[in-house]
Amino acid sequence: MRRVHDLIGDKNPKDTRLNRRALLFIQKWELSKKNGMVYHQGLQVIPLQDTEAILKQEAMTGGMPLSRDGAFNYLKRSYVGFKKQRIMDWLNRVESLQLNKRRVQVARSKPARGREGATNWRMASFNEGRFNLGVDLFDIPKEWSHFEHFFVAVLQKTGYTWVIPLLKKDAKKNLVALKRVF
Repeated sequence: MRRVHDLIGDKNPKDTRLNRRALLFIQKWELSKKNGMVYHQGLQVIPLQDTEAILKQEAMTGGMPLSRDGAFNYLKRSYVGFKKQRIMDWLNRVESLQLNKRRVQVARSKPARGREGATNWRMASFNEGRFNLGVDLFDIPKEWSHFEHFFVAVLQKTGYTWVIPLLKKDAKKNLVALKRVF
């Protein structure tokens, strides 16, 4: 892709075997270059290594839908180079979608729980009732903070919130953070 990028718009390229193949590729797909970007029929061609960055950018600023087919149809209006499987792999890594994912009902397995923390003894009726405390662990991008994770606890009755930064996501660190809340 780098050789193709360099040869687009070159008036007098060297005649080598590699250049010949790249030039045939450019002619076949009618590629052009504008502002340093490669375009095919007015759509920007995205190299494989840039797909993650474009997906993140479009999801944060462009209003891209967070479903596989919706995201694919949204992206194909402006870009060339996205596959549905690559979009699905990226969507599975997005934490907000992971939290909404329901367990599949399978025979002879533990029943799916519709609420978070149903087995936490600290939320039992003798501790002021279920759903009194909401606890979650958030992964934070490196651009936002040098802490990798944040332990967040919300007291449901009052809305009081604890946000405790964590460098590691292990049971001991989470237990220490939970004991600070209690």
